[in-house]
Amino acid sequence: MLDSSFVERTRAVTWYLRRPQNLVRTMKSKCPKFMDTRWLSMERLLAWLVKHREEAQAYMDSKSPACKPEKSWWIMVYLLLDFTEIVNVAFRSIQGMKT
Repeated sequence: MLDSSFVERTRAVTWYLRRPQNLVRTMKSKCPKFMDTRWLSMERLLAWLVKHREEAQAYMDSKSPACKPEKSWWIMVYLLLDFTEIVNVAFRSIQGMKT
């Protein structure tokens, strides 16, 4: 996706947001791990990012890490969350089928 720049940035942002314990305590939630092997885990991560966007963005604005995403990255997060919600319905129904 976007010459893998979206995935690389997502991995970096996720790694960065999982580390600071004061941020985890403030949000009362820890950022899920990034796993690019399952759409279900991607949906969980993207939903967390959308839910905690303001807090995460404010934290990154104050610290200015190298992985701080642009606004276009956040737009992709929202779009991809919608996509994964649709795709995961199909994956869940397929997983429930017997051969």
